[in-house]
Amino acid sequence: MGTMTRLFGGESSDAISSKSDKLTAPTDASVITPLNPGNFVSIRTSPVVEGPRYFKKEEADALKKLAKEKTQNARHSKKAYKSLGQIEAADAKVHKAHRGYERIVATGEFTKKKSDVGLAKHLYHVRVLTHN
Repeated sequence: MGTMTRLFGGESSDAISSKSDKLTAPTDASVITPLNPGNFVSIRTSPVVEGPRYFKKEEADALKKLAKEKTQNARHSKKAYKSLGQIEAADAKVHKAHRGYERIVATGEFTKKKSDVGLAKHLYHVRVLTHN
């Protein structure tokens, strides 16, 4: 078994491909990606009026009340979506920072193992020289 195989594992290309699939998988099944563009539903509180018509006073008053309510809810929704966006951005920053930390750990581990291999080679050569 070679040094690289000992350090990094002797996995087949299928095993590596499987890891690649995991790596590129979305963090959540419902997250929007090029392969999962989400849905394009919309919101429509009242039906579209297809042609000209007269409204009764009661209908006009009810629509005015509903319009006021929807305007307030839209303001609240805008705040909520802004907050959700800030939470998502914060999550992404933490995720990125953690991956940076993992890169440092991986680099450190590689450096340590490289040092171990260097020592092993040196000890091997010392053993060969002392046994001749």
